[in-house]
Amino acid sequence: MNVQLLVELAAANPRLATIDLETVLRFIRFALLAQSTIYFWTVDAQEPPALPPLFIQILLAQCVGIDVETVKVLWHAFKNVIWTTTSWGTPSAEEISVYNKYALPLGTCGYSSFL
Repeated sequence: MNVQLLVELAAANPRLATIDLETVLRFIRFALLAQSTIYFWTVDAQEPPALPPLFIQILLAQCVGIDVETVKVLWHAFKNVIWTTTSWGTPSAEEISVYNKYALPLGTCGYSSFL
């Protein structure tokens, strides 16, 4: 993802323009952690879903500290980046801990660094 894409996305969506960069980056990181679960619940894996399942929206909201409506805005803006990213580095122990803290009570699988 390049800066030009971020500028274009912010210009196209006024609500996105009010979200700070740290929140955007945290959203993308946690969405990438949820990527395999989203794939599992997707009918056509060639295209990202319009929205991830509600439990994933709630999970991302909790992990990032935002509301579900903001998750929807961020997903709409970055779903193609998230869907096509295959190599994004190893998540930190803190990211895994936060993800699992919210994923497990929602009845979805946690993330393991052994995957």
